[in-house]
Amino acid sequence: MLFTELRVKNVRNISNINIEPCSSINLFTGSNGSGKTALLEAVHVLARARSFRTPRIKEVIQRDRELLQVSAEVLNSQELKLATGIEKTYGQTTIRFDGKAVKTVSEQAKNIPLVFVTPDSQTLITGSPKDRRHWLDWAMFHVEQEYIFLWRDYQTALRNRNNLLKHENSDSQLLGWEKVMSECATKLNAFRQDFIETFQVFFNQALKNVFPAESRVVLNDGSPPKISLEEYLDGSKEQDRKLGYTRFGPHKADLGFLNGPDYVSTVFSRGQIKRFVLALQVSLACSFESINKEMPILLIDEYSAELDEQTQTEVLAQFKEYKGQVFLTAVETSKVLNVLEGSKVFHVERGNVN
Repeated sequence: MLFTELRVKNVRNISNINIEPCSSINLFTGSNGSGKTALLEAVHVLARARSFRTPRIKEVIQRDRELLQVSAEVLNSQELKLATGIEKTYGQTTIRFDGKAVKTVSEQAKNIPLVFVTPDSQTLITGSPKDRRHWLDWAMFHVEQEYIFLWRDYQTALRNRNNLLKHENSDSQLLGWEKVMSECATKLNAFRQDFIETFQVFFNQALKNVFPAESRVVLNDGSPPKISLEEYLDGSKEQDRKLGYTRFGPHKADLGFLNGPDYVSTVFSRGQIKRFVLALQVSLACSFESINKEMPILLIDEYSAELDEQTQTEVLAQFKEYKGQVFLTAVETSKVLNVLEGSKVFHVERGNVN
């Protein structure tokens, strides 16, 4: 998947631009506040119907305007040319793809697979288990069709079990939901583990010879210690009633990011964590392509932040090896222009692109 043409209207300080990106690296440079991040934000809105910077659309629509519009001509892996676009007002969203109305955000996310890195993406390493589950679930939604239905069934059963735990209900009322949870959990855990194993192959390639030891991603599936989830659900009702919630299961899963025996969050510098996250996201995109046969678009905001000149050069070389389309932003590029041969460099100033 790649954009052959991109049009953005009324997104922050961008009034109306039309660009023709190349099929590999597209680098947008400019001073802070010039609009280069707003360009990536517009692509994200087109693919996900929301910003990666704020949940409030009023902050994204240009001041004194009533709507924003982002549209693109895309070329998919079958070499088919398609058109897509989104229009968002303060209360309504309209999405079209290949001449048809798109009814759900998840449908558009499948139409335009997108992987992105922002300065906040380091929370994947340093943040809460919820951040890591969100990353894993996004991957699973897009690589395993059955996953989203299992996940919804499990979440429904979990909510019902938790609600029943908070009231004086007989154990028999819990049994049906616990059976659904156990059955779904077995499949969810298997899907997650299979994906991690596929992902690890690409991750090894992305970080080969980068860090002193081998980097790994390990899955803690949220299961109780020493017993099965089914046994836990059957024997923990009284304790869970006191707490008012279910302590174990896929909803408590977490990922561990390690280099050798050490957790990355405890031994890596911020620059090393940034490099680690970039490799994670490139590997995620490659895993997606190996399963779905469609290359996601990569968005990398401020790719050079916290990276020294040598690391910047190495990262750009890695992006050039990626077979899909890449959109990057940076304040300054003069030191790495030699690596960008065959790419496009755009200068952004006051919402205009040259």
